[in-house]
Amino acid sequence: MPARVWKQTFRGLLEDDSFAERHRIKTSTLIIWGDKDSIVPKSDQDALASAIAGAQLIVYPDAGHSVHWENPQRCASDIARFIDSCV
Repeated sequence: MPARVWKQTFRGLLEDDSFAERHRIKTSTLIIWGDKDSIVPKSDQDALASAIAGAQLIVYPDAGHSVHWENPQRCASDIARFIDSCV
């Protein structure tokens, strides 16, 4: 992908303020976070989980930002279990 596309993507991410809209989420929510994530801090995950009624936060020890790549089996199992609990 050309560098200009990456730059535009990151510019959009930095300008986005959807975090302020988190209180509007009214559905079951699973948040999966790796405790070695150097991009998004735990405080953001806690704020997100506390702003969404009934949200569930799962913390993966020794995982970074891409927990789905780092631990795909566990991630898939956790997501499947969460979906089953919502039905």
